[in-house]
Amino acid sequence: MAFIKVQKLTYNDDGSIKSGSAAIVDVTYQDKEHRTGSYHSKQVVRERLGRVLYLSENKKNGIFLSPTRGLVSYDVLKDEFTTVEQNDPHIDREKWCGSPEIHTVFGDAYLLLTFMKSTGMTGILRSVFPKDEEYERVLAHILHGILRDGGHISCDEFIEKSFASYVLDDVAAATLHSDTRFYSLLGDDRTRVAFFKAFVKEMRKQNASFGKGCYIDSTPLPNDITNNPFNALSCHGIASCSTQVRLALVLDEKTGFPVWFDIIRKHNNQRTLTKPA
Repeated sequence: MAFIKVQKLTYNDDGSIKSGSAAIVDVTYQDKEHRTGSYHSKQVVRERLGRVLYLSENKKNGIFLSPTRGLVSYDVLKDEFTTVEQNDPHIDREKWCGSPEIHTVFGDAYLLLTFMKSTGMTGILRSVFPKDEEYERVLAHILHGILRDGGHISCDEFIEKSFASYVLDDVAAATLHSDTRFYSLLGDDRTRVAFFKAFVKEMRKQNASFGKGCYIDSTPLPNDITNNPFNALSCHGIASCSTQVRLALVLDEKTGFPVWFDIIRKHNNQRTLTKPA
């Protein structure tokens, strides 16, 4: 048998609890051989409940700020602890628990954005995506893709924890989770043409011959999709032949930077490389 033992309980003028502490006390009845003095029972503190925030009139249940369990509700009749709901009418949860702290990561995103600006990449992206919302959406996914470092964190959660959320004003972080808008933008061939035109133009400011001497690197990408017109039978002499997508990278011979990429398509059993517009 147990009960809630309350000590020094005081109330405010509005009836709310001002102060007081409580504990769960077990009562065991003793036979004559084990009695201490004339007492028929023994009380043992099982667990300290800490500060009392709410207590029912019959003192059978309440809400406590436990030193070990945190904010918790306890029912002596059921002898069980339960979590305190966010909207529990008996207490002001924010008063006792406060709002959770949001730790904003600054250095990684700032460093990457500074690097992109110094290399001219942000200027290139701005010319390709003149609308603020589209430009910031692409920046958000670039930051997430590079800085998450293999972690299983979605783009919206990453941006919310980053200082980038304060500078990317025109895109809502919630829209970055399943971002069909972003993939539609990058899947548009006009975007690809505009990007490489701007990229080659920027690179030629540093090296006038950039993109004038190139080589093609054809990379196999395993793909099990049936009836995919981009699939081709490929073998690099390492293992048996397999059906693969052929990704062709057109690379500047001196720097190794790409000036174009495409997927080798099959036309009349011949594979051709699509030329940039």
